[in-house]
Amino acid sequence: MGRNRYGYCLIGCEGGRYLTEKIDAELKGSEGYRGIIKSESVKFHDGEIEARIMEHVRGSDVYIIQQLYSPTTSGRNLNDNLFELCLTIQAAGKADAHKITAVIPYHAYSRADRRSGKDEGIRKSIGAKLVADVIVASGADKVMSFDIHNESIEAFYPNRFPVENIYQTNLFNNKLKNDFPEYLENAVMLALDLGGAKRVARQAKIMGLPLAVVEKGRDTVSGELKIEGIMGDVRGKYCVCLDDIGGTFGTFQEGGGAAMASGALGIIGGVSFPLFVGPAIERMDKMHEEGGLIAMLGTDAVWHGEEFLEEHPYFSYIPLAPTLANTIRAIQRGEDSLHQELDVKPLEQNGLILPKP
Repeated sequence: MGRNRYGYCLIGCEGGRYLTEKIDAELKGSEGYRGIIKSESVKFHDGEIEARIMEHVRGSDVYIIQQLYSPTTSGRNLNDNLFELCLTIQAAGKADAHKITAVIPYHAYSRADRRSGKDEGIRKSIGAKLVADVIVASGADKVMSFDIHNESIEAFYPNRFPVENIYQTNLFNNKLKNDFPEYLENAVMLALDLGGAKRVARQAKIMGLPLAVVEKGRDTVSGELKIEGIMGDVRGKYCVCLDDIGGTFGTFQEGGGAAMASGALGIIGGVSFPLFVGPAIERMDKMHEEGGLIAMLGTDAVWHGEEFLEEHPYFSYIPLAPTLANTIRAIQRGEDSLHQELDVKPLEQNGLILPKP
């Protein structure tokens, strides 16, 4: 993108106000930074949404920030937030912005990335592809996201359309080493299933910890997945369990419970996106009260508010704004990306020989 003599600015969608203010605080004083552009979105009684930009953005590079899953935004759901993002992108384009980047830390529908599922004969919609299509059609020039569930989703965007996918590795690494050093002296990284083993292996290598994996098999009668054991040694150790999306907390509860039953001393959990839907909070509270869950970490890509921290003291946020601000600055300076794909050893080199999923 390079430097732009008209500078760059932020626009915060309704669901992204919190994160926009945090990024703004990090960018203040940076060369070429104009600040937050005044904007609003109006939701009419019939459900229609209108995006409004109150200041000029002609010739400026515009970063439109939206937290697609925003539990603190009253009266808006994920799909409202997605469409508001698209309307704001269109408004910025009509206002003659130079370049438009959609900043969506949580790439919604990222788990809907394939046509067929485990149910034979069912053909499903590919939501991740449609999200990419509507963002591009709205007029965005680039997407900046965080820890996308499946990296192949980047291929859903056109060939000349940049996707900046920021990895969670260093954020969690720094938080764990700063806040839990005594636990890391006797810890193991635990992947909750084979599907997430590669992601966790990357983190294990960075942190210098051994790797264990919860092994699951399909019941021959019911066809349901069930835990068959744990590959790797967790007895007498603390387990660090990291995942990208924290939904109902069911997989975490099952995998963490299996680790505790195998002699683990406790669980430190972390998720990139603490959605915490359905029974998730009740399950976390119960696991913490029973002594299994020591702490749960999550980035503020999904913000539940300050009261949530008071009600659940075992939970703590990892701020995402400094990383996003640094990435925006690097883009404006025409520098290389601040994050790089890590050279991850094959899983068997982490002490495990895993069967093919």
